[in-house]
Formats: sequence, structure tokens, C-alpha cells
Amino acid sequence: MRIPNDTIFRGNLPSPAATIGHETPSVEIAESALGQGQRRVSVEIQSEKLLQLIQQRALAASDVRCLDYASKAILRELCLSACLK
Repeated sequence: MRIPNDTIFRGNLPSPAATIGHETPSVEIAESALGQGQRRVSVEIQSEKLLQLIQQRALAASDVRCLDYASKAILRELCLSACLK
């Protein structure tokens, strides 16, 4: 898969934008270089959608890491609710 350099993100900052009128070089990225399981994404999701994913067994509590105690309490409640069904 070929991705232009100006679309590759390093850390939190994008690489420099392409200059108009100049050809942008591209980089070859192998699928193994993406490091499956090593990259993390911080997201916010509605508790109802999270419950739906847990009930469908598409997501387990062990798949997520709560960033605060309030979120952990909500996740615990969702898991218990899903177990009751």
C-alpha cells in the first residue's frame, strides 16, 4: 500500500504539508509495520452503544481500559447488566 508522506501522522502532529507545484514522494508501508495491537485510540462512546457491543460479544470489558473511576463504575454496571440478559 502506498501512502503519500503528507498524510502520514507521527505522534500527535502531522508531517509537513505538501508544497503546491511539487510532487510529493510516497512511502511504502507494509501491513506488519502497522503494529496491530500496539496502537491505542482514545475515544468517547455512549454507554448504550457500549452495552450493545458487550451484549453482542463484540467487545469485552478486558478490551478497554477506563481512564477514571466514574467510567470504571459505569463499565462495571454495563457488564453486570449484560450478564443478566
